Amino acid sequence: MLAVGATDFVCYRNGFEFRLVVVLRDLNAQLSPLQSLSAETLADLTSHERSNDPKAFRLTVKFADDSGPSTSDGTQDRFVAGAQARTITLLQGRFDGIRCEMTWFVSPLPRQGSLLFECFWGEANAAFNYQLNSTDAILSASRESRRLLIPTE
Repeated sequence: MLAVGATDFVCYRNGFEFRLVVVLRDLNAQLSPLQSLSAETLADLTSHERSNDPKAFRLTVKFADDSGPSTSDGTQDRFVAGAQARTITLLQGRFDGIRCEMTWFVSPLPRQGSLLFECFWGEANAAFNYQLNSTDAILSASRESRRLLIPTE
């Protein structure tokens, strides 16, 4: 893998979306994080058991209190008695053999503090973390439901 980043945050009153970009070093149309995500989503939709493949792509967003949603959670694992559900949902994704872009929605909003994006992709033998030291900008923008960090593309 050559580069990974989280960008293009859009904040709402009930959560936020962001774009995760993964750029591979070499062209490889067979290696896509979208394949394993697609298989797990299909398992959830059809009430089948998830494969929990160790080579699958996993993304976890950890709030300052160490809670948060993960793509490895099945739909039944997202609800904790007495707590608001923590969810992460893939809104769209595309892959061209080199660059993979995935747009995610996370709910609810994080509490004030740091925000950690943990990513593991066994098939590509890659693991990485991206941390925001403060969620202040996300929480402030959510009051107005507005975009942070306008993309320059």
